[in-house]
Amino acid sequence: MIDCSNSMFKYNNSVIWSLPCLFQYEVILGAIQSSLEALGLPLLNVNAYGSPATLWSGGRGPIVKDKLDKNTLRKLFNYVNNVNKAIPTFTFSRINIEKDDLKDEYANFLLDFAIEHGARFIVSSEILRDHIKRKSSNAIVIASILKSIVRFQGKDKLEEATVENETNYYNRLLKEYDIVVTRPEYSKNVLVENPQLIDDISRIEVLINQLCYSNCPNAPLHNIKESNKHNLSTQESSRFFCYKNRVSIKEQYIKNSAHSQSEVEKLINAGVRHIKLQGRGENVPFIINGINIASQIFNFDGANSFLLNSILRDRLIIEYARFHSFVDNLDKWYFPNNLLGLNY
Repeated sequence: MIDCSNSMFKYNNSVIWSLPCLFQYEVILGAIQSSLEALGLPLLNVNAYGSPATLWSGGRGPIVKDKLDKNTLRKLFNYVNNVNKAIPTFTFSRINIEKDDLKDEYANFLLDFAIEHGARFIVSSEILRDHIKRKSSNAIVIASILKSIVRFQGKDKLEEATVENETNYYNRLLKEYDIVVTRPEYSKNVLVENPQLIDDISRIEVLINQLCYSNCPNAPLHNIKESNKHNLSTQESSRFFCYKNRVSIKEQYIKNSAHSQSEVEKLINAGVRHIKLQGRGENVPFIINGINIASQIFNFDGANSFLLNSILRDRLIIEYARFHSFVDNLDKWYFPNNLLGLNY
């Protein structure tokens, strides 16, 4: 039996992992879960998040750009939910949604299907939040990290990111949303040592592997440009000069908001139940990204780490074939070259 005592996996029974494994990295999810099953370990509790290109979607630009039909969605949900025991979570997190956008036929089709199949929703817009709740009062709606990025960062920020301002903001959001994602700058620099500031920390989600420049002034514009790529009619440019590329590697290393294992453990012991890993759209080889995601959860010592990585590499190849048997018509977006180590 693998010793998990020095790994974050020891918290598996009390933590829900939000992983970037919907409409992009489902095979990584499948490889992780099947590896755990093969080792006789319990499966992860997972919210698998992502979105195809829609008028409401936000965050990283989409991989899946075709309009999906109900049959394809049903196969995909079967693989994610029934086979891998994860909850599909749509990133409907575009910031600048207007009332007329709620009429979008395809977005509403996805919403209705998602509600019917128990999916969750990450949103940045109160307009869209209310629209979802009108359709289903029981739907789980998560306040996107983009809300706090736009509020507290950049030249057009709405208020200063003081401890008091940001704490009050998250406590207000907890009254309006089921789960609230905080900026990693706040969770790392404030929440780790002061969890009592939050009214219900069990409904806070913490992003632990954010490698962006801390308090990046370009983050709001960057996220808006990325979100606009989901609206294929806008022809949004893919180019954006990241702020961290203007500083030295040493400064990038010092001024990022990635959480150490000890910081994550403090948050979990204080009552945090939702841990998020970013990774959508990362320009890294497919297999390496799968191992990176897994290693941040397990972080086993010595030989156990090598063992898990070896198993995971093998499972990623096998899992591709299994995923293909479930959802073969997504191949042109998902798997043209990725198993050769090219961009996913």
